[in-house]
Amino acid sequence: GLGFKLAEACNLNKELRHLDISHNKIRLDVMSVFGEGIKDNHTLYGIMFKETNVLLIQLDSSELMTLIKY
Repeated sequence: GLGFKLAEACNLNKELRHLDISHNKIRLDVMSVFGEGIKDNHTLYGIMFKETNVLLIQLDSSELMTLIKY
């Protein structure tokens, strides 16, 4: 699915540092798969989710990103 494909693309691209997927209305279940898929990615530093129904919380670089619907 989309979450897996997004994670795969981010993990294969070793140059990508910031990703903006704002205004795409990506569902929470898709973002959960994406978040799980990039949990070991140490090259991606920032992800923007502006104007979505998902809030990203990253406690520190070693912890899994937690996605919360608000």
